[in-house]
Amino acid sequence: MSKARQELDSLIRRSRGSAAGAPPFSRVWRAAVERQRQRRFRRRLLLASASLSAVVLLVVLLVLAPDSRGPAPRFSDAASSEAVELALALSDWRAPLDFLLEPPGGGLLGFDLRAAELQIPDDLPTLGFEETL
Repeated sequence: MSKARQELDSLIRRSRGSAAGAPPFSRVWRAAVERQRQRRFRRRLLLASASLSAVVLLVVLLVLAPDSRGPAPRFSDAASSEAVELALALSDWRAPLDFLLEPPGGGLLGFDLRAAELQIPDDLPTLGFEETL
């Protein structure tokens, strides 16, 4: 037998001896599943407790926090009339280049032809043009 073969046989014998002391696979598998279940439970419990504490903290802060807005501002009659005048001035404002948004001939589109009927008098001279029908 060669030296390499002897070493291989020696390794095989040692590995069989260590395999005899190993626990059965089913027991290892059950333990792994149980550890995973416990980790999942702990993770969910941690998430639930963190969420609950965040909600409680938010409620406490909302209840105990002072109102930082302060009292509502009061305007005098002079100030309110100035505000009304300013609002009216702003509402009448037109953009300086607003005419560029209108289409060419847009004024003609809204023109009422019935209002523009010409009243031609009957006594006008024909100027040499005869009516030809």
